[in-house]
Amino acid sequence: MVIIGLRAQNYPDELETEILISFITEHYGGHTPAEIKLAFEMAIVRKLNVDPVCYENFSVAYFASIMEAYREWSREQIKHLPAPEERPREFNRQEKLQLDLDYAYCLFQKINLLPCKL
Repeated sequence: MVIIGLRAQNYPDELETEILISFITEHYGGHTPAEIKLAFEMAIVRKLNVDPVCYENFSVAYFASIMEAYREWSREQIKHLPAPEERPREFNRQEKLQLDLDYAYCLFQKINLLPCKL
């Protein structure tokens, strides 16, 4: 609240704080405290598409406007991340056994090309 310039006399009272915390937990509980801090810092330096001025009223609507602008920004940023690498699929026991047999057969054929036959 200090970061956005809210004066002490305008801080939410105990009931308002309880409502804020309940709202934040319910709707933005998936965000870490670091993300919330980042969202407000980005809003203050005008990197988000939102008015960062709280007009002396830190309300649920104000908090939601900052976080929704942050979510919009993050949805765009995630599009620029490289695609995750595909993991090789896991083989079941029967497939592993077949691969081992195929490998053994190929190895046996190569060995049989040596001057002495098995």
